[in-house]
Amino acid sequence: MQSTIDTNTDHQGSHGEHSETSMKQSYTKDQHVNTDENGNYADNIKKASIWAYRNYCEKAIENIPQSIKQLKLTAVETIQPADVTALKKKVQLLDDEIQSLKSQLQTEKGNNVLLQEQFNSTIKHEQSMLEDTRNQIKLMVSSNNNEIDFKSKRLEEKNEEITQLTSSLNIVKKKLDEAQDEILQLKSNISASLDETTPRSIQKEVVREVPQLSLNYFFVGNI
Repeated sequence: MQSTIDTNTDHQGSHGEHSETSMKQSYTKDQHVNTDENGNYADNIKKASIWAYRNYCEKAIENIPQSIKQLKLTAVETIQPADVTALKKKVQLLDDEIQSLKSQLQTEKGNNVLLQEQFNSTIKHEQSMLEDTRNQIKLMVSSNNNEIDFKSKRLEEKNEEITQLTSSLNIVKKKLDEAQDEILQLKSNISASLDETTPRSIQKEVVREVPQLSLNYFFVGNI
């Protein structure tokens, strides 16, 4: 194909150069008499060159579409049926690969949507469990605080009872000591009042009948 293009290009170049030379010779010959008459030979040569170059460019522009058409025909002629078949197969393989990639992309999009839904569901479930656990802890703390308050109050009450009992016990002990002193004094008075002639057995019986006081006596008496 390159050889054909080069040949056409060389042919067009040779034809253009030949035309330019012929035009220059013809114009120079026609203007020879005028040049001799006017004495402007150099100026006429310059004008003739410009005219010839312009004419050459116009011819070259007219030949461009034909050159392009020839290039297209040459390119089509150089493509063999086997090459066309191979290109079609390659195009088909590329189309199949594109469809496969599109299918994989669609599958991945579906998987991403599914994973996102699973993630959102898991997060929602975990948040719900966390909220339930938080509420249970709050209830337990509140219940424990109530129980602590109740037991603290009961402890204060028991402490007050113990304080009162201790105070009562001290009072009772004091009364017991006073009563025992009175009993001893009473026994002494009884012994002194009995006649010496009174039998000792009777004296012992009288002393025995005087009550022996204890703490139980005072507690039972106060109930």
